[in-house]
Amino acid sequence: MIPTTLQMVSYNIQNGIHAEQIANTIYKLARSGVHLFCLQEVRKIGDSPFIGDLIKNSLDSNWKAYYYLSDGQEEFDYGVAFLWNPTILRMHHIDRIALPKREKLSIIESLIEKILINRTVPVSRGAIIGTFTYERKNIRVTNVHLDWQGGPNHRLDQLKYVQSIINKKQKSTYEIVVGDFNTVGLSLSFRKNEQAIKNVLGNDFSSAFSQLLPTTNTFFPQRLDYVFVKNLGVTDLKILPYPGSDHYPLQVGISFR
Repeated sequence: MIPTTLQMVSYNIQNGIHAEQIANTIYKLARSGVHLFCLQEVRKIGDSPFIGDLIKNSLDSNWKAYYYLSDGQEEFDYGVAFLWNPTILRMHHIDRIALPKREKLSIIESLIEKILINRTVPVSRGAIIGTFTYERKNIRVTNVHLDWQGGPNHRLDQLKYVQSIINKKQKSTYEIVVGDFNTVGLSLSFRKNEQAIKNVLGNDFSSAFSQLLPTTNTFFPQRLDYVFVKNLGVTDLKILPYPGSDHYPLQVGISFR
């Protein structure tokens, strides 16, 4: 029996450095009724077990997964994923998008990246666009991970690039855009950042979370993660304070209006 709402989660898993906690969180959410996970920072790190395999193995064997990872050995490129329950969702097609990349980092950005990931060159970011069928209706889901480097204009350029690709595709009545938009800044900028994203996506989109609460547990709490929908209703909104990442999972119930 198809549930009345599609339960989905967007979650930046911080490169899976706390792999067991992440896998356990996703297992619990799947057992509670989540049907689709949109993950960011899903990456192969050195000789450690791939976090995607750990997550997949924790779920029922029928679950499906799609990863957009770097083709080479670089550890911090791309890293976005879909995991879905095929008894609820049928996947038709997934597109991979390499986002526009900066040529170099500023001095401050290089210092921060050196501390965080021991790297001083720009990271490649990615997005994936999946078309799924739910209740005999097609839904297009876009999962993005934008740069924190380069400032808001660079992030918006990346989002515009994704939107330009979507606009070339066949129109979809129902759309969801989620992910880590890396809109760093103080709480006074939360509303401005959200509106800037909506301006790119278009007036047909609305933000699922009208209350602009922080989505990270960092020293300075940030609003980095979003869920936007087009022609869809939203219920069961939750920012879940689970351990394992510097981001919280965002859970949304999706229904047709």
